[in-house]
Amino acid sequence: MKKNQEQGFTLIELIVTLAILGIILSIAVPGYMHIQERALERAMDANCQMLKELIVHVQATKNPTRYYEANEADGNTSSEEHDASLSGIIEDEIELLNGSGDADNTTTWGFTNPYSDKDGIVNWHSVSLVKNDPFKNRGVMLSNASALNPAGGLSLASAKEGAAGMVVGYFNESTHHIMIYWINREGEASSKQIDLDMSQYY
Repeated sequence: MKKNQEQGFTLIELIVTLAILGIILSIAVPGYMHIQERALERAMDANCQMLKELIVHVQATKNPTRYYEANEADGNTSSEEHDASLSGIIEDEIELLNGSGDADNTTTWGFTNPYSDKDGIVNWHSVSLVKNDPFKNRGVMLSNASALNPAGGLSLASAKEGAAGMVVGYFNESTHHIMIYWINREGEASSKQIDLDMSQYY
């Protein structure tokens, strides 16, 4: 009777094989995660650029804040140009671009948050982004609140929970600038920020 000469792996061989696999995974996985994260960041940068282009386009075509005086007190026609307040400009943009009423918690607006795959926008005045907020991780958040700033004001600090990947646009009433940026996984403003000078419309 012949003895079976086939043998399995020894314990040492198995340990060495697992160790090699562990080393390969420890090198490959972080690299893959980094590539994936960079792809998400590029998607967020593209969302910011899209929001910028939409706002610029609407302002260029609508020019809603400019008006002319019809007549002077002496009866002569005036060509003097004035600008109305930009208060509410963010909401005006949303109403126009969405083609319906004011922004709300469920309005779909073509933006997708790559971190959550949720689309639509959140109007800062309609919902507070706090823990367990059902509307967190939407695509875009818009606000006139100057407290919502890239440095991380009180409002942004309270919005960190579940705000990753969200594009933020806010109008600073003191500088007449619209700031656009996105929030990273740590709840902080992205390093790339778009500063739209809207003072020409003011």
